[in-house]
Amino acid sequence: MEHRFSHRQPVVRQVVLHYRNQCISPCHVSDLGQGGAFVEVSGKSDIPLGALVSLVWEDGQQHVEGLVVHQTSRGIGLMFRDERATNLLGGNK
Repeated sequence: MEHRFSHRQPVVRQVVLHYRNQCISPCHVSDLGQGGAFVEVSGKSDIPLGALVSLVWEDGQQHVEGLVVHQTSRGIGLMFRDERATNLLGGNK
């Protein structure tokens, strides 16, 4: 069942995913919408639904936080904690 409030747009944004003491890379945001994104993760991810994760730009200068709300074999769907996250991920590709 679809619970998004806005349409997702395709993007390519390289990020490093942080969960607890794990640093998962390479990863990239493959689609982005108001309030959420899908992050493709290389390899197996054991991040549970409801987990709080951080997406950090590879230069380490910016990050956004989100809750894992969806999982597939390709990656995880996030709901952002901050409404500014969509602008940060979509800008300055």
